[in-house]
Amino acid sequence: MRSLFLSLFAAAALSLLFLVGSSARALEPVTVTIDSVSSTMTIRGIDVSSAPTTNVIISTVAAYRQICVQNFDTTAFVACSENVSVSSITSNILVGTIVAPAATATQPNAPTCFSIPAGTSFYCRTSSVTGTTRAGITRGR
Repeated sequence: MRSLFLSLFAAAALSLLFLVGSSARALEPVTVTIDSVSSTMTIRGIDVSSAPTTNVIISTVAAYRQICVQNFDTTAFVACSENVSVSSITSNILVGTIVAPAATATQPNAPTCFSIPAGTSFYCRTSSVTGTTRAGITRGR
């Protein structure tokens, strides 16, 4: 009698596993786009200085997840990084990603975009040692 009970229990367990396995579904889509943003805010004509660095996120309260930087200057490049000590000197270990100067005053290059952890700051510094660099900043959440 005990062996009959064990074999019935084993058959029930196997059929339950089969049913659960065949009807399992993913809770979210397999292809998740991390870099998607639902809204953006543009600030035109921000001045990026050489010292101190400029926090281009402006405020972390809105929890932006993406930042795009467009350099309007035709002579100086902009270096950007999540590190407040970002350097515009290419031989420095803290050199940021370089956003090239505009080709002409009326034809700036396409913006360079960065994904960032929500609610964090992002910094840029100009390569100009005598002034600031004008840049367009688009923040996305």
